[in-house]
Amino acid sequence: MSSTTTETGATPQPVAVEKEDPWRCGWRYVRRQRPDGTEYREQVPLGPEDILFPQEEDFIVHTEGHNDDCRYLKTVLQERARGREGMLVLCDHRVDWEVTGLRPLGPDVAVFDGLREAWDRHRGTLPVRTWGARTLLVIEVTSPDSRVNDLGIKVEFYHRVGALFYAVVDRRESRRDAETRLFGYHVDPANPGRYSEVQPDERGRIWLETVRLWLGLENDRAVLYEERGDRIPDYAEVVQTAGEAEAHAQAEADARIAAEARAVAAEARAEELEAELQRLRGQGGPPNPAAP
Repeated sequence: MSSTTTETGATPQPVAVEKEDPWRCGWRYVRRQRPDGTEYREQVPLGPEDILFPQEEDFIVHTEGHNDDCRYLKTVLQERARGREGMLVLCDHRVDWEVTGLRPLGPDVAVFDGLREAWDRHRGTLPVRTWGARTLLVIEVTSPDSRVNDLGIKVEFYHRVGALFYAVVDRRESRRDAETRLFGYHVDPANPGRYSEVQPDERGRIWLETVRLWLGLENDRAVLYEERGDRIPDYAEVVQTAGEAEAHAQAEADARIAAEARAVAAEARAEELEAELQRLRGQGGPPNPAAP
């Protein structure tokens, strides 16, 4: 009988030149066997192909800008799907479209409908065909090591698996600056054999027809808009707005209470003065110094 232990190997250390860092893409743990039959798990670095075809429990390194965009897109799209039977929004999740010759992919954000039953949140891979799902939308937010795939071979892959719309938030990040652009591809009924590129409108926004939202950019961040153009805030903005509204309401309540307290005090003082005046009148009033 073999036994299993965990060996993480050497802790990845920062290096002077980023491109020489073997851990820059991320890592996974691989089961190994020693000559004596005992097993251990070794931490190994990921490469660009591993990011393209991920395994469950891989740790993939992303930038803060990438994470912010994905978190926002997921939150908004999940809220849109809330209460809609058969809809599912996944973020950074392994998806197997069960297409011959194509290994599972790991889209940053994906929206599905038509699921035959409620999704089990503890599953690490969605088998699309088995669950009867239809892919409404896939969004990729590029990173330095994934950009070539997101703008290249994934356009073919997502068309091949039947994704109705594919959007790319292209973050060209460097040490000094960042440039972000949007790309959109959809299945055109007039030419279903390949994706047709969707051109942005005059404001640079792309219409995500399958979820009826606009995708745009503000301050180098991905932003979604309602069909009529209203910007959809992220969770932090909602919390901040709610906090400001609560603070404003509390300030108004405090002011009202203070005004009521002042009114009560003024009324009490008036009653005291009236009582004093009545007392003085009962005593004949104060003496008149001008009397002889």
